[in-house]
Amino acid sequence: MLIFDLRRDMPQLLYLIFRFGQRYLSPPDLKRTNGAVGSVWASFTPAEMALLLAKSPFSKKRVMRGWGWAWLYARKESSVFGY
Repeated sequence: MLIFDLRRDMPQLLYLIFRFGQRYLSPPDLKRTNGAVGSVWASFTPAEMALLLAKSPFSKKRVMRGWGWAWLYARKESSVFGY
């Protein structure tokens, strides 16, 4: 499994860029739904992502941080049947 998401704890400069883009560059529908900034508010921090992964049944788990985003990587062990 590979999940890519924004980070709620992204650097403030990047958050301000999101807000600027949403306010002045986004189409009206995105502005009305608070799409870009709302996605940031709804995202997890890397520490929260790691806690969720720790509770998962996957064996190979890793959270990789980017500047304002993160990747969650997990892989299950192969079963007796090879899939």
